[in-house]
Amino acid sequence: MIGILQDGFLQKCTFNGPTQLDLEGQVGFGPERTSTMVGTFTAQRAGVWGLVSDHLVFDVNVGDGVYGFENVVGGLCGGELSGSVAVFSPGDGSARSHCAIDLSLVRAEFGAVMTLCTDQAHDYRGRLDTMFSVIGPTGDDFLQQAKGKARLKIREGHVFMFPVFGGLSSLMTRLIPGLDFVLSQGDASADFDLANGVAQTDNLRIEGDVLSLTGHGAYHVNDQLDFNVQVRLLKQNTLVAKLLKVLTYPLSKLFEFRVRGPRGDATWYPVHFSSDLLERLGLKSDKKEAGVGEAETGGETE
Repeated sequence: MIGILQDGFLQKCTFNGPTQLDLEGQVGFGPERTSTMVGTFTAQRAGVWGLVSDHLVFDVNVGDGVYGFENVVGGLCGGELSGSVAVFSPGDGSARSHCAIDLSLVRAEFGAVMTLCTDQAHDYRGRLDTMFSVIGPTGDDFLQQAKGKARLKIREGHVFMFPVFGGLSSLMTRLIPGLDFVLSQGDASADFDLANGVAQTDNLRIEGDVLSLTGHGAYHVNDQLDFNVQVRLLKQNTLVAKLLKVLTYPLSKLFEFRVRGPRGDATWYPVHFSSDLLERLGLKSDKKEAGVGEAETGGETE
């Protein structure tokens, strides 16, 4: 009736509990539809894009074609949500409104967040801190079009239980028989640049009780990974690990891997292993399945 958010944005919102919107101001009719309103929004079990908060409160500020949702305070998966969201017309003649999101979530239950995002129960445990600042056109292709930055930090989570590490588990247990690190707790962190449907990072770091991992690469929203990682023993910030790093540096090059493929079924293969060594370890078939020729691993040695 008042002509706001008519491009389908509200269809992506969920209201599963008591919801109250208090507004005052003026609503403009006619070609310009100039509206000026301020107020507050209070709700329980409300959200957008499938992310439903426990409780949510924010200020509403409407003017000059901008719908601002400011001073956001809420609870999500046991964590604290804060920030702001703005929906606006870009002013370039585009028929689609744009959305600018600046939100942070701290001390959330990591397993609960993953369950919410994937609709599958997970026991990853740990606590999650994340921040993202993105902007893009509203619609189903928001993730493909959005640009911005994101930061991720997981503390004492079961990070190595991720399906993506299944290939690494298989490789490392062949290289070091008896090594079982899948259930080890671990800390993870990374900063991402988001653009054109790709999340790019240069500082991926995972530190577990038995293994640590550093890497760089990209995750595509079509669920494809392309990363280069290096695996080391122990947490890297301990004195023993630093000493071990010095003593085993020549061998550390053997634990550099390329990770490619879908997130749930990514292929891991050693970068510096020779064909003979791969065959002795029973890994050559894995490499062929990855579709990587020997020339791509150039300079490899046993």
